[in-house]
Order: sequence, then C-alpha cells, then structure tokens
Amino acid sequence: MRWLRSHRRADRGATAVFVALAMVGLLGFSALGVDVGAMWSDQKQLQNGADAGALAMAQACADGDCGFATDANAKQYAKDNKVDSNATGVVVELNQAQSYVTVKASTTRNLWFAKVLGIDTADISATATAAWGAKSSGSFLPLAFSLCSFWAQSGTVLGNPIPSGTPMTLYLKSKSDITGAISSDPSVCLPNTDAAHNEVDGGFGWITPTTSSPCSATVSVGQWVQSKPGGSVPCPIGTSLQGQIVQIPVFDQCLQSSSGCVGGNYAEYHIYAIASFKVTGYCFSPNTDEWNVASCSASQARIVGTFVSWTSADSSPTVSGAPGLGAGQVALTN
Repeated sequence: MRWLRSHRRADRGATAVFVALAMVGLLGFSALGVDVGAMWSDQKQLQNGADAGALAMAQACADGDCGFATDANAKQYAKDNKVDSNATGVVVELNQAQSYVTVKASTTRNLWFAKVLGIDTADISATATAAWGAKSSGSFLPLAFSLCSFWAQSGTVLGNPIPSGTPMTLYLKSKSDITGAISSDPSVCLPNTDAAHNEVDGGFGWITPTTSSPCSATVSVGQWVQSKPGGSVPCPIGTSLQGQIVQIPVFDQCLQSSSGCVGGNYAEYHIYAIASFKVTGYCFSPNTDEWNVASCSASQARIVGTFVSWTSADSSPTVSGAPGLGAGQVALTN
C-alpha cells in the first residue's frame, strides 16, 4: 500500500506536465482562432481601403486631375477603411503614361495568444490597381454623329478638349451645314470626303440596330458600322432620354463609294470615339418622339443638350487607343 501511494503522487506530477504541454497546444489553437481571425479582418479592411483609394485616384485622373491632393485623398480612403485607422503604410504609385494607379496599404498587428509561440506581431498588406480610359465599346442608341459636326458645337479647333457644359445641338440630317473650317485642313470638315462632315444623304445618322433590340446598337471604336437610311426612328423613344446622360458614337469617316458618301443608299461609318452628352431636348419624329424643343419636323431631327465629362465604373476599361470625348470608365484590374 505504501508503494501505491507513492505511485499516485508521481502520477499527479506527470499530469501537471501533460496539462502544461496541452495548454501550449490549446494556446496555439487559440492563436489560430483569434489571432489569425484578427489578421484576416485586418487584411480585408486594408483591401477595401486600397480598392477605394485606387478607384478614387483613377476616377480623378479620368477627370483630368492627378495632382497631389488626389494622392492624399487616395491615402485617406485607404486609412478610413481601417476600423482602428491603423493603416501605417499607404503608398500610391501612379503611372499616367499607361493610365493606371496602384495603392498599397499595410499595417502591423500586435498578436495575443501567438506570443506563447514566440510570435509577437504580424505584418499585413493589401494591394489594388485601378485603370482608367476612354469608353471604347458598348450598346448605345442606334445613331452616330460626325466628328466635325460634334466639334463644331464647341467652337474650338478640331482635336482640342471640349469644355464640360458646352451647349450642343446635334442634327441627324445631312443638311445641317456648318460655316467655316474648324481644322487646319479645311477639307477635313467638308461634305463628301472620307473624313466626312455630313452623314450620308438620307441616312440621318441612324445605324443598324442589333437584332434583339431595335433601340440599341453594339459599337466599338475603330470599327465600321452600317448606316440605316430613312428618317424614321427604329424604335419608340418616348420619354426614355429626358434629362439623361447618354453615350453617342461619333464617326470620322464615311464610306460608300470611291466618291465618298453621296446619294441615299447604305453607307458605313468608321467609329472614332464615344461621346458623353446630357440630353435637354430632342426631336426625332414629330408629335411622337419629341421633348422640350421649340419646333419639330422631319427636317429638324436633332438632340439638344450639353457636353459632359462622365466616368463610370466598368469591369474592363480601355486604357489606351480610344480618343476621349467625355465618356470614360475606371475599373479595378487586380
């Protein structure tokens, strides 16, 4: 019996050792459950901040302002998305030549249970890149305006930036003549040239809509689209355009024959850019598709409004190759 009591005392000592070893394991699992969870939360907050900062910077650059204040705002977005505001390292890397910006956010997390394993802190970071560019494709109202007609509204030299808010009246008929050259090369904006000022006679600027939707046409910058002769609107417009910001295809070439765009037959327009335009009135079909215009007849088909700089979030921005006419887009690329 004396031997048994001694053996039990030894067992009690062994149990303490096992409990101590088990505690290390339990604390290790606690580190996984608590510290790793906190690190994951930090990383998500940093990622949200980096995303917000990159998009804000890209949006500003798309609007023509990539200055120091914008850089500071991008950093502030990254910090504000951190619950404890502890985004100690925020770096903005801007590449205007290739139209993208990268925001890197980082922090150091003080760990709790992982200290038992000799790990006191963890470095956490997130990176986001956003690009911006001119809108180069999409589904639009099935009409197109000539580049010279469009630029004539601004009174500037062809190719110069158009001020936001410039009033415009865009006629759909080919007889909407303009006076005076708006280019160093007068032939650029004369009728019946490859760089056409006038739409094809009888074309009225309408282009062939998609089969599934008569109110839209799929258009890409740099591609040719088929004109749709005739003065009638391909679908009811109604009130759908009232006060809306719309994107309008603008063409710089009209091709029908070796003589250029003449006659009333079908022609093709070469899409130069997508323009952004706020509609304040329109006349398409008298008494049916008109709004906020003094008079409306078949010879006065037009859209009235103002040029705008307008940028939307998009999943696949074009960062080069498409001229900018106010319709821009930004998107996260990683």
